[in-house]
Amino acid sequence: MKVLALLIAAAPGAASADWPSFRGNPLQTGVSAEPLPADLSLLWSVESKDGFTGTPAIAGGRVYVGTLSGSLLCLELKDGSEVWRFQTPEETNFRPGFNAPATVSEDTVYIGDEDGTFYAVGRADGTLRWKFQTDDQIVGGATVVDHPEGQRVLVGSHDGTLTCLKAADGEVAWFFRTDGPVNCSVAVAETAAGRRTFVTGCDELFRVLDVDTGKEVGRAPTGSPLIASPAVVGEDVYFGSYAGAVRALDIGTLKDEWLVEAERSSEPIHSSAAVTEDLVILGGRDRVIRALDRATGEEKWRVVTRSKVDSSPVVAPTEGGTPRAYVGTNDKRVLGIDAATGEVAWEHRTKRPVSGSAAVAGGRLVIGTEGPNGVLMCFGAK
Repeated sequence: MKVLALLIAAAPGAASADWPSFRGNPLQTGVSAEPLPADLSLLWSVESKDGFTGTPAIAGGRVYVGTLSGSLLCLELKDGSEVWRFQTPEETNFRPGFNAPATVSEDTVYIGDEDGTFYAVGRADGTLRWKFQTDDQIVGGATVVDHPEGQRVLVGSHDGTLTCLKAADGEVAWFFRTDGPVNCSVAVAETAAGRRTFVTGCDELFRVLDVDTGKEVGRAPTGSPLIASPAVVGEDVYFGSYAGAVRALDIGTLKDEWLVEAERSSEPIHSSAAVTEDLVILGGRDRVIRALDRATGEEKWRVVTRSKVDSSPVVAPTEGGTPRAYVGTNDKRVLGIDAATGEVAWEHRTKRPVSGSAAVAGGRLVIGTEGPNGVLMCFGAK
């Protein structure tokens, strides 16, 4: 099964400079072609009492992000001013919060909450279009795909299901039941055998499904639960495991191209990999950010931090320079690491841990910190 040389748009109809989903595109690569200034300055910040753990989306000059206080915010990218706010229903002085990243299509923002409700909200005004109820929390982002009868939205839940919903009204097109919680934002790729989605979860299986029918067409045992989302590049898919291993899996054979086991302990990997032409870059709860050779799995460099790294790196070029990997850390920093050398080329210290991941668009980088009183920060050129 040979993967076609085709990068699917980040969301149908999205501009190339947008970042409308968790890893920027349905291949879940975490790589942007949008250049960032080498010297990033903090341009604005927005506070939320319980902070931000989900990845923001950026589309059409606006930022869309959920808070742990139960608000979905639409902000102007230029200055952080609020355009609209959608809130989950209050339940005995508690509003279900958003751990999941937002996903944006032409007219809708999709996001799931910690009570398992999946919302479709109008992108222009923040009004509820429809909602779908699962039986457990949603922590992964949605993936939007085109379909002859209208767009479809794929979303996983901790109730062990992956559901394909019709974007127009939230009606179920199909659903697939796994044997454990689905944590990931699923990857979607066009292959010679058809359009496929790739699912990681807690049932210790890597699954391949037909996007149009929801039928399983392949699986591979992983020997460990999977928290991170898979990333597809070329003929391979890349992901880390709860046991601390990192693997490159051939999509056609579902056999390992390479497997890097944990060195001394089985510290989990929650971080989803950023995959470039040459490197696989990800963080771990062993306090290390590492870059592996995409062809061999050989370690090229590492950055050791003082706490766990759950944030998923995002790779973007600097203006006139080499690409950098931008990643948050639980030791209260956002780092910009030279992807060629592993040197920390830029650093911003925060007041709270950073477990969420960045979005890059319009020459700006947006990322949030955890609560209490966490902030969403926007960096760019002054």
